[in-house]
Amino acid sequence: MLAGCAEATAPADGPVLPSGALRLLEELGPPVLSTLDLASAQKDDWFAVPSGGWAYDLDTDADGAVTLAYTAPPTDGGAGYDRSRIVHVSADGTETAVACRDAAGAWCFYPAVTPDSARVWFVIAGEDVPSGAEHAVAYVDAPGGAIREIAPWGTEPAVSPDGAHLAWVAVDPDTRRRSLVLADVDGAPERTLVASSVVTDITSPFFSTDGAWVYFVVPTPAVASAWHLLVPAAQAHGAHDVPGDWWRVSTAGGAPEQVTDLQTILYDGRAHPDGQWFAAATREGVVLVDIGSGAATSVLELRTVRSLAWVR
Repeated sequence: MLAGCAEATAPADGPVLPSGALRLLEELGPPVLSTLDLASAQKDDWFAVPSGGWAYDLDTDADGAVTLAYTAPPTDGGAGYDRSRIVHVSADGTETAVACRDAAGAWCFYPAVTPDSARVWFVIAGEDVPSGAEHAVAYVDAPGGAIREIAPWGTEPAVSPDGAHLAWVAVDPDTRRRSLVLADVDGAPERTLVASSVVTDITSPFFSTDGAWVYFVVPTPAVASAWHLLVPAAQAHGAHDVPGDWWRVSTAGGAPEQVTDLQTILYDGRAHPDGQWFAAATREGVVLVDIGSGAATSVLELRTVRSLAWVR
């Protein structure tokens, strides 16, 4: 369902920002998907989740559609099953089930669409994980198709813009520390980009436009020593209550490097098609980050945005 519009905060002075539009997931009650046009600084509602439902984690398709981690509204007067489905929402608002089932003890989240393909990656958790791990990276090649598990204990998959590579956060089942893994288009691991001993934690990875870098969030040094106290035991979901900053690592290998000095809570990020910027959802709202300098420009002051992706 479509309704309403609002004016975003357009910077009066400062750098020349890129053009384009962002699809935003605003976690209201119920959540709303909106579109932020950078040229006009206008935000318009695009799709409202039906009452009783919920949505997490979005990705966009080439036709402007969206794929969501979805909590369907209950049909029997009871509570819905949280994050029980991956759902495709077309440009006209039609919902199509992609993967997973509405059932207690089964979860699916972190969808990642493969460009120019029907393949959708996601994380499956609970009793439906074939390997028996707590969670795993998996995919389907068509809506309703067979779920193929690739990486037990993997989470937060990201697909490169050309669809040739996949990255995910690997969780050690014994230590619960995280590393960053690069794989080919079918999920066969190629190398560990960031070992679990290098940084305190890793979350929210995304590829640069040319696929040469993977960006990710690491907690700021001020909170790193208390990270084990702040991160919840459930390792499949990102810990979004701890301040952090964006880092990156070359897909060819090498040492990771810090990109920003924001020291704020970061929820999501995506590279702009021009390769010079990326958008990030933060505790304060949506910012555009200049990759060269790491400077961030606010384009929307709104505390409810939890996920975003560029309208392709």
